[in-house]
Amino acid sequence: DEKVKGCAPICEEAIQFFRKQTEFKQRFEIHCGPTSGWRTSAKLSVRGTPPVVGMFAPGSHHVIPLTHSVVHHPSINTMMDLTARALVDEKVKGYDGINPGGVSYLCANVESWTKKVQLIVVVNAKTPARDMPWMQKLQSNLQATKKGNSLLHSLWLHCNPTGRHENNIYSFEHDAWHQVFGPEAVTESMVTAEALPHLPKLYFPPFVFRQANTTAFGKI
Repeated sequence: DEKVKGCAPICEEAIQFFRKQTEFKQRFEIHCGPTSGWRTSAKLSVRGTPPVVGMFAPGSHHVIPLTHSVVHHPSINTMMDLTARALVDEKVKGYDGINPGGVSYLCANVESWTKKVQLIVVVNAKTPARDMPWMQKLQSNLQATKKGNSLLHSLWLHCNPTGRHENNIYSFEHDAWHQVFGPEAVTESMVTAEALPHLPKLYFPPFVFRQANTTAFGKI
């Protein structure tokens, strides 16, 4: 416990906190998991036309192109890359940050045991009427490739008409979710895939919170 230096900052804070708790007598242990490919849930911003997919630059709403990340599950990296290209191919507009309309976010959740992706396309709109036709074209575009067809678990359209000063990715309205293709939920067991049929499953539709690090979550 004395070797605090060299730990991640959050680990150092945790160690120092528990040292000050006189009633806490147990040894504080830190369990480190994989440093790459561990994130099975990701949300990327989309802005402009043609749409740019990536992360906001610090302190701004300017999107830096980024479809690959070392911490993302490989399936997310592949699906985000394919989707970013498909949006351009289908001439889909990205949200301009001011006016209603356009894709504002791409969100992906991996089903660990199949490595398939539950893909959510968030649009800045109240209803899906104008967006559903190109969503079906987007599905066809993704499934036209061998990688896309094998990785796409399900496709959802989510309507969230936020203003330029709002940062919430999802709307809290139940009717904001529209299932385009595939199963309603990904399933997880928090154990190895071989044991999945024999243990209770956890069901994650896209509107249910899930931990991004399912490996660490499964050890809790």
